[in-house]
Amino acid sequence: MPTIASEVFGVLHFGTIFNTITIAGPIGSYVMYVRVIGSIYDREAARGGTEYCTGTHCFRLSFLIVAFSTFVGFMIARGLFILTRRLYEQIVSRRMEDVAELISVAMGWW
Repeated sequence: MPTIASEVFGVLHFGTIFNTITIAGPIGSYVMYVRVIGSIYDREAARGGTEYCTGTHCFRLSFLIVAFSTFVGFMIARGLFILTRRLYEQIVSRRMEDVAELISVAMGWW
């Protein structure tokens, strides 16, 4: 994760950017699983008149929400891959040229 953060956003404010990325996971988990999914479960349990809910109807909407958010995350990652593919191809080709130059210089000394 630190490598991705430094390559995408730079190193000028690396600490702030990396800490923001790091805290996003726990905050997102709390919001998604405690607030959203927990309230859906409580609502379904209240419909049954008890504290507990059993059956697929208790978790169907929760499953769909998590599946949709996972799909959205996949689409964002795929879009980022497509947008940065050429940049990384250029970076890799430059590194390969530098390595080839170093090898040719080293071989010339023999």
